[in-house]
Amino acid sequence: MKKIILIGLATILSFGSNANDLELKGIIDFDLISAGYTGKAIHLIVNNNITDLSDYGIGVANNGNGGDGQEFTFPNISLQAGDHLLLARDTSAMATYLNICYSDYDYVMLATNAISQNGNDAIELFKDSVVIETFGDVNVDGTGTAWEYLDSWAYKDPSGSVTFSGGNWIFGGVECTIGSLTTQNSSCPYPSCDAGVFIAEKSKELLSIYPNPSIDFIFLDSEINLKEVHKKVPATKHQVNTSSEPDLLSTMTGQIELRGFRGFRSLCPVTAQPDIAEIFIDGCIHDKDLDTVSSYLGSFFNKECFHELCIEYIFSDLLKAGFDIKKVEGYFERRGGIAIIPIRYSQ
Repeated sequence: MKKIILIGLATILSFGSNANDLELKGIIDFDLISAGYTGKAIHLIVNNNITDLSDYGIGVANNGNGGDGQEFTFPNISLQAGDHLLLARDTSAMATYLNICYSDYDYVMLATNAISQNGNDAIELFKDSVVIETFGDVNVDGTGTAWEYLDSWAYKDPSGSVTFSGGNWIFGGVECTIGSLTTQNSSCPYPSCDAGVFIAEKSKELLSIYPNPSIDFIFLDSEINLKEVHKKVPATKHQVNTSSEPDLLSTMTGQIELRGFRGFRSLCPVTAQPDIAEIFIDGCIHDKDLDTVSSYLGSFFNKECFHELCIEYIFSDLLKAGFDIKKVEGYFERRGGIAIIPIRYSQ
């Protein structure tokens, strides 16, 4: 069944083509409270299906001293057109800072010290050991230039005024992330954390988009039977609290309604990588109990727990604490393009 989705826009959308199957999309040097080096990452996008990602690699040209060659090689996996890839120095720190939009990436890979850019360094993308795209100038220290991204980010966008081999770039502004706990509360939110960016770029092959360009609305026309997220839209959303110890006990009564909690995180028991989700609880949770429930959900932050088991714990623990709970749903980040949405409900 064909679905029509209406989305309001404040900007003009345009889609272009790129000769490379893989291209640079964002260069990141966030200033994180955990440590400055944990905020380094490279954002890439897949333009055409890739059967072996290990053909590609990344090099960082530090301080204008010329290219250092390929310093990171991607693993041998296949990717699909439209996939977004985040190569991060510290995936846990990046998950916390990007918050809810971290789950929009199809693949997040740990690069450790292979990613070492300091906001003034050029980045090279390799295929078969040959440079196919460069951000910045490998022979120039970017400090004080138009492309400096110290404690900030650079993002490829057609509207950008700085041009390199792969396209135009926009910038957050030097040191714009200092003092912020998440990109959303910084003075320069990372552009892809605008939900419309991922919807548009990942939908090139799946959707017809019209009118284009537009300054008001666009229609997304899809042959795909989009699954209904039936109660996700009207849910009242709250931020998971990871800063206090939970004392889970229902103290109030109220009506049944859907509550949504952003920023839930647990750790994969197999890889120890963070799993990010939005948790939706259909039940009786009074406003005065929201902090209690939020702190309880935050207690999973460093707990190794499979998705399904997390939802089972949440459902069971809330019932034991005296809450009238009908259903708990977890919308976890996708892995390999497969949505993971465990649901636990009472009869």
